[in-house]
Amino acid sequence: LRVALKILKEKGLNLKLIIIGRMDYDAEEGWIERCGAYSQEDAPALFQSAHIFLHLKCLDPCPTAVLEALACGVPVIGLDNGGMPELVDGKSGILIPSPQDFEKFHYPNADEVADAILKVKNNLEEMSHSARNRSLKFDKEIWLKGHEEIFNQLLK
Repeated sequence: LRVALKILKEKGLNLKLIIIGRMDYDAEEGWIERCGAYSQEDAPALFQSAHIFLHLKCLDPCPTAVLEALACGVPVIGLDNGGMPELVDGKSGILIPSPQDFEKFHYPNADEVADAILKVKNNLEEMSHSARNRSLKFDKEIWLKGHEEIFNQLLK
């Protein structure tokens, strides 16, 4: 990820990486900010301060942080495996191709990540709007109503 962002900085982009949650290395660059753990109450403000949410965890079965980002209108870049294809469509973010391999993790190369960031950046307004709309599909009330309709049809 750091290499992908360095590629973008070399192309002249002014960017800052904000890492929320656990971080496995020290942030030495001035353009990396470390927030650490956060509370549920802090989440909306953190997500709303971002333009793009990067979630590059391999085979994440149900990444709720992705849903929170979408709900805040933040497009998501992630891997096309695990639960991500169900959550993120081509309008609300970009999923980088990655095999569904349970023997070995496959991570994208820096150029793939940098390209995805550029694509989202170039369509940020539209993708932000789509991200918020996409999140509504997972709204609890809509989800329950949809399942109630399915069960009612089955019971007829």
